[in-house]
Amino acid sequence: MDPSSHTEKRGDTDARIARRPHGTAARALGTDALLAVVALALIGVCYGLARFAFGLFLPTFRETFDLTSRTAGLIASSSYLAYCAGIIGAVALSPRFGSRTVALTAGVLATSGITLVATAISPAMLLGGVAIAGASTGVASPPLAQAIARCVAPARRDRVQSIANAGTGAGVMLSGPVALLGQDHWRLSWGLFTLAAFAVCVAVAVVVPQVRIVPTGARRGGPGAGRGRDGAERGERGSRTRVAGGPGPADARTTSTLALARLMGAAAVMGAASAMVWTFGQDRIAGADGAGPQVGVTAWIVLGACGLGGAAAGDLVRRLGTRAAWALLMGLLALSTVVLGMAPDSPSAAIAACAAFGAAYVALTGLVLVGATRIRPERTAVVVGVGFLAIALGQTLATPFWGAVADRAGAEAAFLGAGVLALAGAVVAPAGRRARAHSRSGSEAAGG
Repeated sequence: MDPSSHTEKRGDTDARIARRPHGTAARALGTDALLAVVALALIGVCYGLARFAFGLFLPTFRETFDLTSRTAGLIASSSYLAYCAGIIGAVALSPRFGSRTVALTAGVLATSGITLVATAISPAMLLGGVAIAGASTGVASPPLAQAIARCVAPARRDRVQSIANAGTGAGVMLSGPVALLGQDHWRLSWGLFTLAAFAVCVAVAVVVPQVRIVPTGARRGGPGAGRGRDGAERGERGSRTRVAGGPGPADARTTSTLALARLMGAAAVMGAASAMVWTFGQDRIAGADGAGPQVGVTAWIVLGACGLGGAAAGDLVRRLGTRAAWALLMGLLALSTVVLGMAPDSPSAAIAACAAFGAAYVALTGLVLVGATRIRPERTAVVVGVGFLAIALGQTLATPFWGAVADRAGAEAAFLGAGVLALAGAVVAPAGRRARAHSRSGSEAAGG
């Protein structure tokens, strides 16, 4: 079997990792670290460059293409809509075609979309490039989560998942200096983004393992049937086997369904509340009398740097619990959004607000990611995709709405509304202990 291809049972994989001799375990640690770095780089390119850099360059795009707030909101919304389509495609294709293939597809989409933005000569071309680039973000997360869930040692999984997810902050932090130096030469800036995206594609092709999950019921002699019967099929059935004192199949399915619904609701509200800052935050600071473009880009760099702190999301959940961590971070998201809307002309306030927003947003998406992997461990790509789809749907619906509010009632009202929504969303947290207990019982049943 291809050493980079994995279809074995989850529990057997965990047990084998735990029994590795010291030298093998050390090599595994290095492999896990390399996978974390490449996953972080892909997420950084897809989210930080291909998707959220649009907001960073929005002031220049407004001037170049004569965009209104409503039009800018619609263009940004096309990115979120393509993101939704990308997630659906990744969820369907990752188990069948493998993590490496789908992750590489995300990199190719990011490279293509960024290239189209760099060469855009009309709002329609800009929209097309933003949409293609946005699709890459939806495609990227499910295959990476699937690869990490199946190939990384259990003790390091949550941490590696959170590190990969923090790539959003790394990408934003990288795009900031480029914009600061090249705002007047935005085509050159996006050309540099294209080169970075291509380099990451090469790294993904070399490092990301080709994890496949053969569907249950695969025919004997069909594609992957043998490996599916020996590996993934038994893993899927085993993870649903009842253990002593654990929930039965019906109870487990009910618990998973309720946990997934709660995860989607929390993620959608968070996505809707965050859309205002991601799309209009840079424009808000750049247009303020006491700030300006340089302060705006500096604040964006700080946002990305603090977003790297979101890598601690898994550790935060272990310390505070899911509900407390979610409420704290949503409160921070609300406060940062309101401050940015009310005091954009104060450089110190704007930078502090962006710092808090970056840390809160990436950590919140990390909570969604980690929570999703615990609901159905044997269906990681699917559940992670559903969670991130909910974030994207919230952003897709909210972005044109916030743009319309800004045009009619002013930017302050739109930022205040987004902050209030984030505060309300603090009480809607992803499922905590019950979902974790279910995933533990499933892991035990699988032999983990």
